[in-house]
Amino acid sequence: MPNFTTILIIICLQTVITALLLWCGMKLVGEDGDIRALLLAALFAALVGMVPHIGWLLSIGVLLFLLSKWTTADIFPGGVLIVVIARALGLFLVLFLFTLF
Repeated sequence: MPNFTTILIIICLQTVITALLLWCGMKLVGEDGDIRALLLAALFAALVGMVPHIGWLLSIGVLLFLLSKWTTADIFPGGVLIVVIARALGLFLVLFLFTLF
């Protein structure tokens, strides 16, 4: 079982990476928002994502809701596109990093 420090480092990394990927998704979709709002949305999504079994689904819902409140994006289609693009970029990033090691 991971200790508290490991969990804290994972949440911090996940928050920063998710916020940067959300920012890239927002720029590709053409929406506008503050990076601080994206960091907070990513932090809340990372914390909710820690819930066993359904956390990943709840975190997507949290991201969509907070993006619609704190940015110019609506939940559909802008918010959904931003989250899908951010998750796809994250998947490509992980696959690229796995090929390096």
